[in-house]
Amino acid sequence: MKFPGINNKSMPFRAMLQRETEEFYFVSDKSRKHICKGNVFFVGRRTRICYNTAYDVLEEIQMKLRYRLAAFLLAAGLVFSNTAVHEVCAAEVEGAAAAVTDEEKAVYEMPVESNALKNWPEGPGIFAEAGIIMDMNSGAILYAKNIDEKEFPASITKIMTALVALENSELTDKVHFTEESVAFLEYGDASIGMQPGEEITMEDALYGMLLASANEVSYAIADTVGNGYDNFIRMMNEKAEELGCTNTHFTNPHGLHDEEHYVSARDMALIAAAAFQHEEFRKITNTYEHRIPPTNLVNEERVFQQYHQMLYDGTDTFYEPCVGGKTGYTDQALSTLVSYLDNGELQLVSVNLKTHGVHVYPDTKNMAEYVFNNFKKIPLEGKDLPKGVKETEEDAYIVVPKNVEFQDVKAEIVPEDKSGKSKKGTLTYTYDGQTVGVSEVVLKGSYFQTNTAGTKTEKSDTDQKEQKPLFTVSPKVKMIIGIVVSVIIAMA
Repeated sequence: MKFPGINNKSMPFRAMLQRETEEFYFVSDKSRKHICKGNVFFVGRRTRICYNTAYDVLEEIQMKLRYRLAAFLLAAGLVFSNTAVHEVCAAEVEGAAAAVTDEEKAVYEMPVESNALKNWPEGPGIFAEAGIIMDMNSGAILYAKNIDEKEFPASITKIMTALVALENSELTDKVHFTEESVAFLEYGDASIGMQPGEEITMEDALYGMLLASANEVSYAIADTVGNGYDNFIRMMNEKAEELGCTNTHFTNPHGLHDEEHYVSARDMALIAAAAFQHEEFRKITNTYEHRIPPTNLVNEERVFQQYHQMLYDGTDTFYEPCVGGKTGYTDQALSTLVSYLDNGELQLVSVNLKTHGVHVYPDTKNMAEYVFNNFKKIPLEGKDLPKGVKETEEDAYIVVPKNVEFQDVKAEIVPEDKSGKSKKGTLTYTYDGQTVGVSEVVLKGSYFQTNTAGTKTEKSDTDQKEQKPLFTVSPKVKMIIGIVVSVIIAMA
């Protein structure tokens, strides 16, 4: 199809196709407005095209309008009949509803494990098969649905790619595009049209990967940073293990489908929280638009916008506490989404995996509002710490339901080195088995003296030294003594 005011012949159609998300948003070009499904791409100074429009946009707009009209009539009927709105499917927000299939309803009704916790506020249903909200500073898990199930991540994989790249390169490093980094792309894969032989900075590459979700850029980053593509994948898996991930395995840096490429919601939250510690990552994921200047092979600048639609003020999906994130979609993974949320009190990461339908943004907002309205922060400063703990991290805290007090939680100490050579350790607080806070701590020397797990080896060594005889007797001397004793007994 043709888009008004857009040069549809400016680049190969392959680069125009990518179904990254099911939602729509407006992007303004000076005085004109174009509507695109997802992101857009500048081919020239005044030319902009939609490169992820795999479906007829106009037809989907008409369908969405029909859904909204139906939702309005349904809501009006509910008002006049005094029927509770939430019983018709409470996942839709802001008055915008979509038709819910039987499959979506079944997923929505799947149990939320955190709702089974004692005195825990009841969280909302979501149309994702797995979802989590974790406080990034304390590690408290506040919403949990199938958080240890292995799911396909799609393009949120690029958060781990960015994390490994940031920790092992400089922003000024050159990223080189080989034939392999471009040739693997298939019809419909997200791309910003990089060519073999082109070079851009690592900073520009990270923007292209995280904002435009460009798959060839992900490949080139892996090829550059890892001293070889395969080695970079190994680094990704090693980093996942270092972060405590137990249900994660990466086979590529971009998230295009592979049966052996998977994460769990819990693991993805750990990865996303680690990436957010990097200032450059926070800056990129909160950016609306970025321009890559002309390269050694292309004279035009490349301009692309942010995918995450909760960042766009004035749209139905805008959510003020959202400060960044990453979207994803494949036919197998369905919609995946990582969102960073900050209301000034709590800093959260939200992960939705395998979301059915077009509900990923309403789901994220519902989950966030549930946490902001029902949980509180309790600082550890001034609290009675477990015996053996000398000090905790500065500004450490736990997050619990508003009706739970500090004395209701349990604490567990795990030393970094049980022999006592290192005084570092981890203090984990739980409530009814759910993690509500984790802090790095410094342990007292007395901890290792009283904790049998930490002093067992030392005690055994001491006992052996104390029981060692002052001198030894050879077998030959023992035999002579035995004969003399026998003779004496016989004479007696």
